[in-house]
Amino acid sequence: MEKKTFNTGERQYRRVYEPLLPEYYPIKLIGAFISLDFIVGCAFNCSFCISKRHPSRKELFERGLVIDNRVAPEKMYHWLKSLPSYQAGVQIRIGHDTDAGLEFEKSSQLIDLIDNEHSITYLTRKPLNENERDFFAKYRSNLLLKLTTTPRSKSLSITRDPLDLVHSAEPIDNKMLYWVVGPLVNDNQEDTERILKTLPKGSRLFLKNLNYYGLPHLDQVKPLAEQDYKRFEQVALDQGHIVTEWFCDSLARVNKGFFDVDKIEQQPDSPKKEREIAYCKSCSSYPICYTPLDVKGFRDQLDKHLEFLGLHLIDEPRRTGNRSFEIKVAEPSSRGEETYLNHVINPPVSININTREQGRSQGGSFCNIDGEVLKRWYQNGFFPVTELNNVAENVLDDIRRIFGKRGYIPKTFSDNGGLALECKKCK
Repeated sequence: MEKKTFNTGERQYRRVYEPLLPEYYPIKLIGAFISLDFIVGCAFNCSFCISKRHPSRKELFERGLVIDNRVAPEKMYHWLKSLPSYQAGVQIRIGHDTDAGLEFEKSSQLIDLIDNEHSITYLTRKPLNENERDFFAKYRSNLLLKLTTTPRSKSLSITRDPLDLVHSAEPIDNKMLYWVVGPLVNDNQEDTERILKTLPKGSRLFLKNLNYYGLPHLDQVKPLAEQDYKRFEQVALDQGHIVTEWFCDSLARVNKGFFDVDKIEQQPDSPKKEREIAYCKSCSSYPICYTPLDVKGFRDQLDKHLEFLGLHLIDEPRRTGNRSFEIKVAEPSSRGEETYLNHVINPPVSININTREQGRSQGGSFCNIDGEVLKRWYQNGFFPVTELNNVAENVLDDIRRIFGKRGYIPKTFSDNGGLALECKKCK
């Protein structure tokens, strides 16, 4: 890529941030989803935000910057339709790297463009305004709103009443809602109970403990005790709620199965597992998810799609569950390729590739994807790499200009060679 220069008014900077470009793609392939965003940054600066583990996002979020990436909904839809992953039925996630509520205008236009049989999740913690309520009040079988309501906590600097979001969602069909209640810590128990007793009966929800990983400034926050977590589970059940960390029934609403059912089946025996297996059995996709696998048919499909991806097996696939396999390939790979394989093979299975980049359990940081993977995706038409590079370059130029005018260039965006080193640290 040709290195260019621009002038902030004080000095010229060479553009040397190629390793960072994939982190700012408007469309990404992550674990289980095609994620997309129309903006970069976030206005909320939540102390517990896992996106801030990436050094460049941390500096953006802390300053409350929200930058439009200048992608039109029609262009985003054009890219989506071109993706083999979209054609395979991979779910869409809006608001993966920010809050979808901050990009509602464009996101709502895109939702109306997307095929009705394609599953979409929309992530926000912002109370819905009138326009949003009117839009989401129309039932859409392919749309799930994943709403995060956070109990007030002094240790997490959370002061907004969590019931503002709960009440704002009242006009929306409960089948379109999935609630994340958290993060839960020791000092927000009173609000946690308020939320559970206010949500509509039969709400699907996940009680989410605080994730401390990569956020050392939260090390002194006292976690929620296990007995208190179990108490809240019982409160939720007594209110008639469905307590589950899985929201895969959103796939069932578009007649799709869930590729990762082994994670449900392979849990240790517990009341939680019993509840979730019972919930599975009530789901319309249960026959798709739990029918015996034809191993020969699976292998024929795997070989075909690995050939398309340009990946070559160096050993026989190792079966790790009823519907899950580990495979070893010679080339560097990505969780994006895992996601494609998990959905394109019928019935759906879970594929774990030995050479995919790190970060899967931390929500899918994309910045450390191998350049050889992007080159292969460009060559086989798996991903519109060139066009997304152009968008990311423009976004990064905007960031540099904004910070340059303020007299400070974050080290993540500097031209002193620190960029690649920072980027390689992402896990």
